[in-house]
Amino acid sequence: MTIYAKLLRLPFFQGIDRDELEAMASKIRFDFQKYDEGAWIARENDRCATLTLVMTGSVEAEAISADHSYSLREQIDAPCAIEPERIFGLRQHLARGYRATTPCNVLRLQKDDVLRLCAQSLVFELNVLNTSRVGFLAHAAHDHSPQD
Repeated sequence: MTIYAKLLRLPFFQGIDRDELEAMASKIRFDFQKYDEGAWIARENDRCATLTLVMTGSVEAEAISADHSYSLREQIDAPCAIEPERIFGLRQHLARGYRATTPCNVLRLQKDDVLRLCAQSLVFELNVLNTSRVGFLAHAAHDHSPQD
């Protein structure tokens, strides 16, 4: 599967045709990184300055309770985005840590490049807004859960 086909499977690029995606890619810098099994891709409380897309492999997301009495782990297969709502959100630090459970290829887009893509493509902009809204609602529901 080509990089374009993988990008088109992510919610940010859905509805964008291959020609438009190629034109977008020619104007921004794609930062590809490789991570070995067990390596941290991002840690809890890291500043979210990039849109981080896991293109291949699997990651484990770990959320630790505020009092550090327990943690929750979730296995996520590529392609996926790491907390995309945080890049422009009120809280711009990651809520979870992400570790590669298999070798992973990751694409990082700088915040300025995401803004450029939004300016270039209405479809991309709407996808970013929709993804951010869904993430915000999920975190808002979690943050306001009843206390015992």
